[in-house]
Amino acid sequence: AKNHTSTSKVLAILEYNDSKKRWYIHDQSTLQTTFLRCADEVPIVDGDVLLMGDRRFVFHAVENTPNAAPQQVLGTIAVGRQHVSAPRCVLTPLIEEGEQDAPQEQNFRGDAHLLNRANLDPENYTITSKVTCENGQWYIKDRSQLQTTYILCQDPMDLKDGDSILMGNRVFTFNC
Repeated sequence: AKNHTSTSKVLAILEYNDSKKRWYIHDQSTLQTTFLRCADEVPIVDGDVLLMGDRRFVFHAVENTPNAAPQQVLGTIAVGRQHVSAPRCVLTPLIEEGEQDAPQEQNFRGDAHLLNRANLDPENYTITSKVTCENGQWYIKDRSQLQTTYILCQDPMDLKDGDSILMGNRVFTFNC
């Protein structure tokens, strides 16, 4: 009741799907402040918002298109005239109104990337994560000692025993 970062009367919906025998959560807050901590690998899809440290990024999976204009990307890429079909993704920082010195959008190519201050936000000392791609599905895993990587609960997300949920400025542990 005293959490002033709770942005609406309903922060999230927690529901049990009887046919699937699973619990699900999805964000309902006005300012989108319900996140699930990425303890194990969590699948991510285009448009998901990731909270890493104190900054939010939008994840975009990029389709590989032949004859596309070259872009500056981070990761291992082939050199020469060969066609590269490695998976690509983009992390775009969400910038608050009037914010200065915001980090730039980052393009990644390849199937695994460690995300850290150097390649996302040099001033943010709480970022360390890993993004991987397996068979076209992207995953994120928190690798920071402070466990500061969360994913926004946009669509209903599976919950399992022990998951941590950030709602407003408070972390809750889900037990079933």
